Amino acid sequence: MGDPSSDLVMAWNFFDDNSRQIYLNRMNLGEDTINRARGWALWKALISYQWNEKGSELSNWGKRVLDVIVRDSGVRYVFSTFHRE
Repeated sequence: MGDPSSDLVMAWNFFDDNSRQIYLNRMNLGEDTINRARGWALWKALISYQWNEKGSELSNWGKRVLDVIVRDSGVRYVFSTFHRE
């Protein structure tokens, strides 16, 4: 048996706001599991954004997922502060 949070990562990667809320509510796994899933989604999005060429499909996907996670969490940030080489 694995951690069920891995099944929830798709909520930030593929679903719109309404679908994400429905999915997470229907999975009924609790706040701790949802927070771990959000962490996994954040990890993957950061890697996809940072490790791929700026403006590439994967980099753009990573940034979109980062934006979704940050918006969901209510945290304010300035994305341009991320260091890119």
